[in-house]
Amino acid sequence: MNLIFSIFLWNTTLFAGWHDRKAEGWAWYEEKKQPEKEETSHEQPLTSTQQMEEVRTNLEQKLAKAVLEPTPENIRTYMEEQQKWVDRSSYFAQVWAQVLLNYPHLDYTATHMPISQYGLQFYKNELQEEKEKLIASLAKEYGLVFFYEGKSEVSAIFGRIVDELTKKYGWETIAVSVDGSEIEGFTSSKTNNGIVQTLGVDITPALYLINPKENTVVPISFGLVAMDQIEENIALQFKELSKHD
Repeated sequence: MNLIFSIFLWNTTLFAGWHDRKAEGWAWYEEKKQPEKEETSHEQPLTSTQQMEEVRTNLEQKLAKAVLEPTPENIRTYMEEQQKWVDRSSYFAQVWAQVLLNYPHLDYTATHMPISQYGLQFYKNELQEEKEKLIASLAKEYGLVFFYEGKSEVSAIFGRIVDELTKKYGWETIAVSVDGSEIEGFTSSKTNNGIVQTLGVDITPALYLINPKENTVVPISFGLVAMDQIEENIALQFKELSKHD
């Protein structure tokens, strides 16, 4: 009974509300006017990154169209668009150069590696001098150990490079024959007394630096390697040491 009464009241209220407003709305087929929405633009301006993306996309689309439909008009359109951005890039490079002149501390090549031919050569000479100075100091503390196979032609060729390296820096060099055969220039070679196994030498020819006082072993090269590469390898292995010199 309570439920029926509640429904009755709900219907009565609804009817009363409709009756009071019967002169408007759908009772008279009146078309209600919707409130006009204010037309406001909330579009945010494109960021520089988005603008660049649009430029790239536009250029790629023109290129794609020129490739797929290579008409004179399509190719000309692409070339004109491309030229516009080539000119812009050229202008960017010009302004970049002017900024570097006015703010030289931003020019990396002014304080680091130069880019001119003369500057590059000077830079290379300077690096070579630093490497040679480092290696000469290492030769006073480390011994050079040369592992080779006497029957190997590669070891024989590399032996001449080791001999040149020894004379240049005054290395105290010990040659160890892995197979028991000697090569020219190393007639006083040592035979393997277990050092090959201890160091795990499985590639020859090979060079190691050994500091007997500190009991340290540093691998330098494996296989047929040129003199400048050996020097580079030594500098690389002792890079931290060179920073403190």
